[in-house]
Amino acid sequence: MSTPRALLAPRATVAVTSETGAAVQRPRGISRPRPHRTCSYAALALAFTGLGCSSGSLGRADASADEPATTHALDVEVVSPARGDIVRTISLPASIEADQQAALYSKVSGYLERIAVDIGDRVRQGQLLAKIDVPEISDQLREGEAGLAAAAADRRMADAELASAEAQSKLRALTYERLQAVRTAEPDVVSQQDVDEAKAQSDMAAANVSEVESRILQIDSRIKQLEAAKQRLQTLLGFAEIRAPFDGIVTDRFVDPGALLQAAISSDSVQKIATVAKVDKVRVAIDVPESEAPHVRASGDATVVIDAMPGKQFHGSVSRFSRSLNPATRTMRAEIDLPNPDGLLLPGMFGRATLTLAIRAGAVTVPAEALHAEGERSFVYQVVGGRARRVDVETAPGDGIDIEITGGLDGGERVIVAAREPLSDGTAVHAVEVNPESRP
Repeated sequence: MSTPRALLAPRATVAVTSETGAAVQRPRGISRPRPHRTCSYAALALAFTGLGCSSGSLGRADASADEPATTHALDVEVVSPARGDIVRTISLPASIEADQQAALYSKVSGYLERIAVDIGDRVRQGQLLAKIDVPEISDQLREGEAGLAAAAADRRMADAELASAEAQSKLRALTYERLQAVRTAEPDVVSQQDVDEAKAQSDMAAANVSEVESRILQIDSRIKQLEAAKQRLQTLLGFAEIRAPFDGIVTDRFVDPGALLQAAISSDSVQKIATVAKVDKVRVAIDVPESEAPHVRASGDATVVIDAMPGKQFHGSVSRFSRSLNPATRTMRAEIDLPNPDGLLLPGMFGRATLTLAIRAGAVTVPAEALHAEGERSFVYQVVGGRARRVDVETAPGDGIDIEITGGLDGGERVIVAAREPLSDGTAVHAVEVNPESRP
């Protein structure tokens, strides 16, 4: 007698759609061997003679052969598609940056007279941080103030001369008018020569007034120039005092008293004095890949976790994004503002930010293991009348656990998620409902 063939089923696989949409094969297990009734050759001989296997046993075997095909149906697990809201998110590396940060330089050349702060000190806007000694500017300022005082004195003298010239001009003009009137009334009393001389003296007095007025204008112009020079020197002298541009914390200090500082023409050629950062609010900076950049929206929900603080989450929203891609990395910068009143979030910390890109309400989903792929086509098997029926479906990206079905199912079907053997369209199946909550 030949050895009975072992009826072990091959290992089955089901298709799972990954987040990228590609279908992968996942083992589902190995079928159990079915029990078999066998009789030895001796027993079979006795059966033909009425001895050996009983007629009752043969009757049961005949009955088994006459049973309908459904008794040999393949056991499968089924679920009904779920309908609900799908939240599409993306998780990206994130770094913490100060809300505002400024590196402070000297605008004038000089020696650092004193520095009043050190790293970690909290400062207020306008607070004096450092003082630079610039004696040459102070000397120029005193010189300018002296020149301004001299110009003011010249202005006062010119005003006095103008008053005298105007008085003399009025007297000469009045004398000319009177002589002209007498000459007109009594020509023999006043000669024409006297009238002409009076006219000339009046014109000369008026010209003297104009000359003094012109000199006053020149003095005023010089005063304005001196005042502008004084203001410039005062401004430069003000640069000798380094003050905090905003409320914040001193994060770096680079010089000590006595250091020679050069006027800052460019930040690459001079020494920084200190760095001040505003950290009562921080920015979480992320780089969104090109494929997801079109889906980022301002005010979209965001959750931030920091590597240095495991188990702690910070909730915020997308505050701004650049609306352009970095050509070198093909990513778009986005920022999340987070309040930081306790100073727990430090600039330079690293973590991950999860952005909510979209929420689709009333979406139909099936477990990822229910989805199969054949080339570019996706399909599922549903149970109809005790048989597996292939149904082509349209899908949208899922989370790797559930896949959204955008076409082909309406949510009332019974979809096969697991089978002990490979399925094909029309296979007889015995469906066992699976509780969705029991799925891993």
